[in-house]
Amino acid sequence: MLCFKFDSNFNILINYYITNLNLAYPTCRNVLYKLIERSLKFICFAGLIAIISCASQKSPTGGPVDKTPPNIISTSPDSAAINFSGNRIRLEFDKWMNTGSINSAVFFSPALKDFDIEWSGKSVEFVLYEPLKEDRTYTLTLTNALKGFRGNPLATSYTLAFSTGNYIDSGKIAGNVYDDYNRPAKGILIAAYLLPDSASMVQDTLNPSLVEPDYIAQTDKYGRFKLNYMAIGQYRIVAIKDENSNLKLDFGREWFGVPTTWPIRTGMLDLNMRLSTTDTLSIELQTVTPITRHLISARFDRELLTDSLKAQAFTLYDSTGLKPLEVYDFYIETQNNNPYVFLITDSLSEEHYYGLHVSKVHDRFGNQGNNLIGQFYGVAEIDTAKAIFKKPFSDSTQNVLLNQIPDEFGKSLSLNFSRPVNRESFMNAFSLQALQGDSSKALAETVYFKDGKTILARPKDGFQNGQWYRLMLNHSEVLDALSRPTLDTTYTLDFKVAGDEMYGGIEGLITVPGQSKAIVSAWPLGKKSYYRTLVKGNPNNKPAPFEFKDIPEGRYVLTAYLPENQDSVDVFQEWYGGNTYPTIPAERFTIDNDTLRVRKRWTTADVLINLRNP
Repeated sequence: MLCFKFDSNFNILINYYITNLNLAYPTCRNVLYKLIERSLKFICFAGLIAIISCASQKSPTGGPVDKTPPNIISTSPDSAAINFSGNRIRLEFDKWMNTGSINSAVFFSPALKDFDIEWSGKSVEFVLYEPLKEDRTYTLTLTNALKGFRGNPLATSYTLAFSTGNYIDSGKIAGNVYDDYNRPAKGILIAAYLLPDSASMVQDTLNPSLVEPDYIAQTDKYGRFKLNYMAIGQYRIVAIKDENSNLKLDFGREWFGVPTTWPIRTGMLDLNMRLSTTDTLSIELQTVTPITRHLISARFDRELLTDSLKAQAFTLYDSTGLKPLEVYDFYIETQNNNPYVFLITDSLSEEHYYGLHVSKVHDRFGNQGNNLIGQFYGVAEIDTAKAIFKKPFSDSTQNVLLNQIPDEFGKSLSLNFSRPVNRESFMNAFSLQALQGDSSKALAETVYFKDGKTILARPKDGFQNGQWYRLMLNHSEVLDALSRPTLDTTYTLDFKVAGDEMYGGIEGLITVPGQSKAIVSAWPLGKKSYYRTLVKGNPNNKPAPFEFKDIPEGRYVLTAYLPENQDSVDVFQEWYGGNTYPTIPAERFTIDNDTLRVRKRWTTADVLINLRNP
């Protein structure tokens, strides 16, 4: 052990820092000991602090992992300070910080670009070189891109306000942001753009993908946000899921939310926004890859609208053999978050060069892809896998159809094959029967092919609660998409549609403007599909009743929205989330923050929804 003759208080100080560092920094510790050894009796206190600061940027070891967010415990100047004339702003944190993360986390309003960032231990100073304007309120905002050393971000954005005059701007705007599941959205950037008095002159020129906001905030874990210390006036407000922390909206790549009205004025404290996405860019065919001699995959830059997708949209040409090839069918899969369309084709030849031409494909935003071309060489790989029918019920369901949420096609049974099948052969091989005791009755069916592998089927008159049915499939008559035989067997399955005793319900009242039509939705927690009902208001402005029947027990979120085009309202049309450029407000909506519990054989009643006010 090294032994030195130091002032006792100085020895205590050294032992205190080493003990608190838990000897977790051998590099800096060795430097410290060497400095002590060389200095013998005299050590520069500032040098010691610098060494300890060095240790602060190395990961401590031992003890439980700290998962708590960092907090700011003091500032200079104080929050809401007036008559500020300095050029340094200091913030002190309660823990060591990831100093590099602050570069993308700091934002001044009005904008200041010429400044340096200096760290010292747990404190950071902003040295301002740009002169501050007189009688102006400035805000320094740190987003949750700023992280502690353990990687824990700020719980929400932090704003420090100070003024070069004798007053602080007092404008406020607050509200909530919900995600596309209608749950509170955490960590969403709120961008506020100050508008001139005549806002109509700028509504189509303020592009949030190009212009940095005048004020920012972020939502907390409950989806709440608050913009403080704003100049009194009117604003454009945009919620952005800012994936790259550039304080701007990347169209077509980042989710956004806009209010249901504009402009927004300071003093509005109940502003609600729901995240949406839009895309005005053309559809792109990114890659075409042969899998086997009869199967190719086409990757697009977005999900295609399957309802309008046809095999005829794909044309395949052998550029080596100078002849067209047939595309028989398709199916759709998402792999690694990328949408793929798989095509069943005529036989490809190895080393032949092929061109795939795609036209008249659509995405859900109405964009159309035309004259898309992909090229590739054929392969010799042979696909020997058969198209095999998959059992439609898991063992846990005991062959009871319960949770299928109706869509435009109605409540139906989803049938799946491992490979695409010849559609006509399936229709000839498939049948549904209603069972009554020992007897059965053949039913007329309605069948819809989502693609070559996935089929929806139901009786023409719909499934009846509590009724037993029999599915019969003569697999030997089913051919695959290339008209090859599959399995020489007959598949029979008896199943039951859940009875009334397995369901619950929700009923209540909704207020809408006049005789407007509204769509009320019940969302099972964590699911994207949901139950819907269409409600029309009363001429006397009294609340209109709504009801959900036959929904499984569980927890639900109730939402409602008012379609903008009241002339053609369909219960299955989606809510429109507006647009940021040009400015289009979102359709009026409301979301119940409290979840409703639905129980079997029970109707949850007296639910009130208000859509009358924006």
